[in-house]
Amino acid sequence: MSAIVTCPRHFEAKVLDETAKILGRMGDPSPRIRSGGFPGIMIAESTADPVLFAHMVRELVHEEPWSVRYIQRVIPIQKWVQTSQNEIVGMLHEMAGEIHKGERYRITVEKRDSEISSREIISRTADLVDGDVSLEHPDRILLVEILGEHTGLSVIRPCDITRVEKERRAVSE
Repeated sequence: MSAIVTCPRHFEAKVLDETAKILGRMGDPSPRIRSGGFPGIMIAESTADPVLFAHMVRELVHEEPWSVRYIQRVIPIQKWVQTSQNEIVGMLHEMAGEIHKGERYRITVEKRDSEISSREIISRTADLVDGDVSLEHPDRILLVEILGEHTGLSVIRPCDITRVEKERRAVSE
């Protein structure tokens, strides 16, 4: 499994410990957590399922809102490719089979340190997907997370990305 874990700048060491503890609770005593190459971005590699990890963080926030202090977001990643338009679109084409007929989808491209055209990736990928586009209420998200030379890809549900602050607000309402 892989997940992008974001945190405030200069809190990477703290989020490394926090992430390792949560993954340990999920049964992985030795996850590999490293810098994502950008301030506030860590990559967690573990035997745990990335979507279940995101959901576990959400559950912890709901059980005890301040038990998660440094993690800001957990973004599950299913595949990694080299950052090239052809590699990204090719892998998304393979992964798009996870979107079933009748499901609405959105393609989201987050870029860091890349000149690749988001619009080009979206238009080339949309031509390959059998489904209706819904930017506001998708059933699935084709997620493209570009981190310089490497790109993480996922086909996930909107609820599979955990935003800790949003979850804290939901708990306090």
